[in-house]
Order: sequence, then structure tokens, then C-alpha cells
Amino acid sequence: MSNLTQYVAGFLFTPDKTRVVLIRKHRADPDARLFNGVGGKIGLDELPKAAMSRVFKEETSIAIPPKEWMALARLESYAVQIYYFVAISELAQEVQSKDGDEVGIFTVNELFAGPVVPGVRWLVPLAFDSRVRFPVIFDGTV
Repeated sequence: MSNLTQYVAGFLFTPDKTRVVLIRKHRADPDARLFNGVGGKIGLDELPKAAMSRVFKEETSIAIPPKEWMALARLESYAVQIYYFVAISELAQEVQSKDGDEVGIFTVNELFAGPVVPGVRWLVPLAFDSRVRFPVIFDGTV
């Protein structure tokens, strides 16, 4: 097991791939008040896909099974490792906000002008780029 703090973040798209679910968490951190992929911390001895499924249900009330989450990217630094996933489902239109956080569904085109975490602007288009081999690994430790 890695010494890094591990997180997951996921992007649930509508079947036509034109809209994506994002969340704005209300807490004090650098990305507060910005929309981001739905995510959270990976539990002890939990696999990333299982964590993605669990966190997405906790944050949105929508259950997407682990097998439906596809690996998109892994970002790694000296202290943090983040696994990004993508899923496609009609359930995207049924997401609900919970625990004071704001969950919404956005057209992909809105991402470039909206209040989103900067990485969302390139991760979302990357998800369906046929020229890319997945998962994409970004290692910031070298």
C-alpha cells in the first residue's frame, strides 16, 4: 500500500456525452466554491473503483457500480495520488445535492466559462479523445 493520501474523483456523463455531473463542496480549501468531479478519500484497503462507487453514491444518491467506472487518469505528487474515473448513465440527470454540497449537471461547453477547478477543463475533454491511451498517468514526483 502506498504512503500517499489517495483520492478518487469521477465524472458521470449523460449517454450523449454532452453533459457531466459536477459538485461544489462547501468547505475551506483551495478549491472551495468551484465545481469539481465528485470524489473523496479512498478508504483503508479499499480499491479505487470501489471507492469511486461508494463516494459517488454518498455525494449524489446515485449508485453506479464499480465495474461501470472507467479509468481516466492518475495524478501523483509527493503526498497525494488521485484516481480519476468516467462513467456514462441516464442516471446522471437524477443526481441530488446532499450534506450542504451543491451537485449539478453541466453541458461540457459550459465548463470553459464556469466556476470549475482548472483541471476539469482538460480532464473532461480528455475522457473521450480517441487519440489517448487510458489511463493517463501524471507523475509529479520526478
